[in-house]
Amino acid sequence: EGKVTTPAGKVLFLPQQVYLPIGSIAEASVYPRAPQTRAESEALLARVGLDTVDADGESGGLSGGERQRLAIARILDAKPDWVLLDEFTSALDPAAEEALMRMLEEALPDATFVIVAHRRPRGLSRLREIDLDRLADR
Repeated sequence: EGKVTTPAGKVLFLPQQVYLPIGSIAEASVYPRAPQTRAESEALLARVGLDTVDADGESGGLSGGERQRLAIARILDAKPDWVLLDEFTSALDPAAEEALMRMLEEALPDATFVIVAHRRPRGLSRLREIDLDRLADR
């Protein structure tokens, strides 16, 4: 029994399997809005380590890790107050996860990240952890 409410402010939810709209990688980097300029999309892609991909290429050809980097570009673009993430770094290596999480924390210092994961995310300086297995044992 309980009550579910949405937090005040802008909320962004990103699942583990990143949605890729039909179109270019540049368009997917700022989805659901349209990019204003090519330079805007290229700058976002560079920030998340996708500066070597063809921004005009189809987003469907990206690997799992590249798709998760694309999702991080969307977070940077949207600048939400709340970010709800489900296993969204599972396809990244530990060093990439740490660097990207640090970057997100620095770029969005007032945002609250709610992360559902099987392991503790790397790169965050402030973290409150709720272990559901431990709660279930009580």
